[in-house]
Amino acid sequence: MELEGSETTTAAPLNTGVLLIAGAGVALGFLPILFALIPLSSTGVGIQVLSRLFVGALSLAIWNYVILPDPQVRVVPRRRDLILYAVNGLVLLLAFTTYNLSIGLGTPPAKAILLVLLHPIFTVILGRLFLGEPIGPRKIAGTLGAVAGIMVAVGFWTVSDLRAFRLGEFFALTNGLLTALVLIIGRKSSSLEHVPPLVALQFSLLAAIVWSLPIAALLAAMSIEGSQIWAFSLNGHTLLLLLALGLVGTTLPYILLYPGLQRVQASISSLLLLLEPVSVFTLQFLILGKPIFWWQIFGGTILLISNYYVQREVNGSVRRPARGR
Repeated sequence: MELEGSETTTAAPLNTGVLLIAGAGVALGFLPILFALIPLSSTGVGIQVLSRLFVGALSLAIWNYVILPDPQVRVVPRRRDLILYAVNGLVLLLAFTTYNLSIGLGTPPAKAILLVLLHPIFTVILGRLFLGEPIGPRKIAGTLGAVAGIMVAVGFWTVSDLRAFRLGEFFALTNGLLTALVLIIGRKSSSLEHVPPLVALQFSLLAAIVWSLPIAALLAAMSIEGSQIWAFSLNGHTLLLLLALGLVGTTLPYILLYPGLQRVQASISSLLLLLEPVSVFTLQFLILGKPIFWWQIFGGTILLISNYYVQREVNGSVRRPARGR
């Protein structure tokens, strides 16, 4: 499959890609709720991250080789793809870790969300540099409008210490950049002719587990919340939450994201993922009974309008898969 070909598909595949990635954004809305139910005092950042990696890799292996096996898929990856998996695994590991640390180090959740959700700006720039994705006035306006909508939905005026920039804020901003890299590399790996997207994701998560060993040693040496990184309270309730964290917070959204990246530009995918906080507001209302405020509805509306505005320009972002696929 060519990322930057001259041919385009019909409207149906585009709608499929958009729906897949929008679904991934909605599924990611479960993450903040699950993190809120798993206190760091009983289950540290390291345990949470490793749970996402192990459960994600195991469930994807079952999906790829048991539920929907493809006889043409190699169990052992090709040597020429190992570098891509290693890089993607490191980026995924750092993205998962910085997401947790941004809040775990005391950054107000709303402020962390604001910094993390700057990833569409990063993705537009990196998508142009590494994938050759075009940047036009419509995409720029839509991206800025979507980010502004999220800022309103989060209620940026209510965030305390908005100008402060501490270690937690650094991790949140870094997570926004890493999220952009996840989309860029995921879009690249989705173009591999001989590897289905979910198999590439499975190998990337396995690589992330390998990377976690030296990263864990580094975090321990830095003593960042050292007493809490590996805190773990062994009980059925915690194990169930960690399982849900891996399945609902990792496997489900990424099963939707990676196939969607075959059909939609990384920069457009980043905008669609901004549905995550809208999903969070809705899920908190349905599950936790928290109210939805007028600015959340207003900001979410701006986000949806901005996404639609950009979608009208990007029919050309969907490329016809190569023959034989």
